[in-house]
Amino acid sequence: MSPKGRKQKVLKNICIHAVCFGRRTVTDCMNTRDYKTEADELLKRVVHLEQVSSDTAKREGFILDGLRRAQLAQEEDKVFLSGYAMGVLILNISALGQEKASRFIAGCNGWKSHTNHVLSVLDGEKGEIRLNKAGTCWVIDLASPHSTTMFAWTSGPRQMRFSGPRLNTTNGGAHWCGLVSETLSLHPEKSKHTLAFLQKAKETFAVHGMTPMQWNRHQDELEMARRTRANEVVQAAVEAGKRDGVVVSLGNWLSPSLGVVYLEAAEHIAGTEGSLPADLADQVHASVAAKRQVEEEAKIMAELEAEATRLAEEKAKAEADATRRSEVAVASKMAGVSPEAWEALSPKQQRLALHRARLSGRI
Repeated sequence: MSPKGRKQKVLKNICIHAVCFGRRTVTDCMNTRDYKTEADELLKRVVHLEQVSSDTAKREGFILDGLRRAQLAQEEDKVFLSGYAMGVLILNISALGQEKASRFIAGCNGWKSHTNHVLSVLDGEKGEIRLNKAGTCWVIDLASPHSTTMFAWTSGPRQMRFSGPRLNTTNGGAHWCGLVSETLSLHPEKSKHTLAFLQKAKETFAVHGMTPMQWNRHQDELEMARRTRANEVVQAAVEAGKRDGVVVSLGNWLSPSLGVVYLEAAEHIAGTEGSLPADLADQVHASVAAKRQVEEEAKIMAELEAEATRLAEEKAKAEADATRRSEVAVASKMAGVSPEAWEALSPKQQRLALHRARLSGRI
């Protein structure tokens, strides 16, 4: 093939390949001149690369196609997205507002079918979803007087896909993204899953003021914030333990927790809500030190009380022994026997001995 023929083939590939989410993020918003300037520069590079490597030129062509799509979307206020399903034409992009429109247009500049995920940017926005007159393309008019709230959905492999405008967001078609709204004409039997999702989405929006996708994202953010906060609490306990040469770590089903006193102090100070104090580690260390001091003082007091009790018991025992010895001395004297002999007698013998002493007149 001649160089001219290869060049025409590469330029043809540039036009027919769909692209999305390429080398730029969704927030990388450029003006019309920037898109056009970069696209023109990339076109020159593609023409040069075509002479060296057609595969490299083809890959760069995907990026060029995304730049042209973003440029035309900003210039014409509309964009056409395509994939394995029916194409989607989005009209009046400027109705989203400057910030969100710029974000949407930037999402159109990407790599292959991943760009179709830009439909999720329209989640919670007002728009009318309808088919074109020929029934060959979905149309989303963001400035229609019949606009209603649109709810976005995504699905992965072997997951439910709903009716309405939907596009694959991966090249293999395993992941999809779509929109539903009340402007869709849905059959009660054929689209019962879509109607159920739409009803649930309306209830979520009425209760929480968010779409299901926004609510799930909000819950994920809360869970991530909770985990981040819990991790910071543990790290504060670890830092406090290091100052005392104590290893602190959370346990699992294989091993117990270490430095529990530091973990408990950190959790008590941090609480369950609110921002964490900047000196949490210092507070934990001080709390553990104060608790340790209180425990040591309590231990000393317990030892002192035990010693006092022991001395009192010994004193009482000594007094009891002295009283008993005095009684033995008196009784043995009356019986006329030695104290040792008196203690050797049984109680009956002691009574008999005292009785004899009375009979003999010694008592």
